Amino acid sequence: GNLEQRVEEQTRALRLNLHALSVAHDVLEQLPLAVLGFDGSGMIAIANRMAHRMADAPIGALLGAMVDTALPSSLRDAISALPNPGNETVTVEFAIGQHTELWSHYLDESTPARGRIVVLRPVVPLR
Repeated sequence: GNLEQRVEEQTRALRLNLHALSVAHDVLEQLPLAVLGFDGSGMIAIANRMAHRMADAPIGALLGAMVDTALPSSLRDAISALPNPGNETVTVEFAIGQHTELWSHYLDESTPARGRIVVLRPVVPLR
């Protein structure tokens, strides 16, 4: 009856949402950018493969860790030097000749998530 139909519709919607979430995760992992997301306390909730590579950390090691202890000091310093509230791109030099663009965005009351997203893009020097 009516209850079975609603359960079927909800199940279909859940399957669709799970599929979309899986695709979004796969896209995030394949980006040629490092993506970090952390909550207000500094706990890392999102870190894709490139973020792990740039932090010189094994895959998965950053998730649940604190920014202050999990990231190399050069990366922490660059993130803390980003303008507040963000939405600007800053270029930093981590190592001699190794420039990286950082972009930051704070998640506010308009989203269910709270915290900050930081995107890092290695800049290949022009020759």
